[in-house]
Amino acid sequence: MIWPSLVPGDGAAWFGAIQIGVALGFLGLFALVYLVFSRVFPTLPLPDRS
Repeated sequence: MIWPSLVPGDGAAWFGAIQIGVALGFLGLFALVYLVFSRVFPTLPLPDRS
């Protein structure tokens, strides 16, 4: 997040392997938390309209 200030001439540093790995890690953790939350707190069943 501070890479542009450390290396001013490197404009493509925001799309590197480390940045993609961090983004995939956050997405994976979000999916894990979502799955655990949906197991612990299941949605309430809605009554049928018939």
